[in-house]
Amino acid sequence: MDYYLDYLVKIFCVLKEIKIAIGSTETTRFSRWKNSFSFKIKKILLINFFSVFIFFFILEIYLRTFKLINFNGVDKNFLVKNLNGNVENNKNFQGIVFGNLAYTDENGFRIPKNYNYNKKSKNILILGDSNAFGPGVDEEKTFVGLIRGSFKDYNVYNSSVVGYNLKNYHEIIQNFLKSNKIEKLVLFLDLNDIDLKTNPLEDEIVNFEGNYNINLFRKINFF
Repeated sequence: MDYYLDYLVKIFCVLKEIKIAIGSTETTRFSRWKNSFSFKIKKILLINFFSVFIFFFILEIYLRTFKLINFNGVDKNFLVKNLNGNVENNKNFQGIVFGNLAYTDENGFRIPKNYNYNKKSKNILILGDSNAFGPGVDEEKTFVGLIRGSFKDYNVYNSSVVGYNLKNYHEIIQNFLKSNKIEKLVLFLDLNDIDLKTNPLEDEIVNFEGNYNINLFRKINFF
């Protein structure tokens, strides 16, 4: 009887060892398959990434070479620094501004192509930033262009510069008054000109030729 019990115990032990061996083999195979699958996924993702990158890189070169689209931006020579270190439009210049060709006069003011001022006419001075300059829009279709078309008996000077704000307008007026008179002044004011914390032009005064003075933009950005 004891003999048979010992024999059964040995068989049980052998079967247990066989089970452990089989389980270990299966675990090793699964681990190898898992690592192999993970490697394949990483490889596929890497190939797809470089494929997409190369596609857009070639597309970029193609579009730029054949000029099939207009890229947003300003000609690198369109904006220059003046003697005071402030940025202004280049004078007597033509360049691309947000996909459209723009022209400037001897003051750096935007004008239509082949536009000439009439020295006998009264002057309207436009102050503003990109909204009044009209980047990406034909000059005749901008706000100032429409004003110019409606008031043909006036010289319309568009001093607007992309990125300008209240701090720049005083300098424009002072320089303009050195050689010109202003009959009308139009200020294009938008939200990025409003600053509730500071008011750098609060105490600035511009003296117009005539019988009156105006306090330029005094508390203009306060509610």
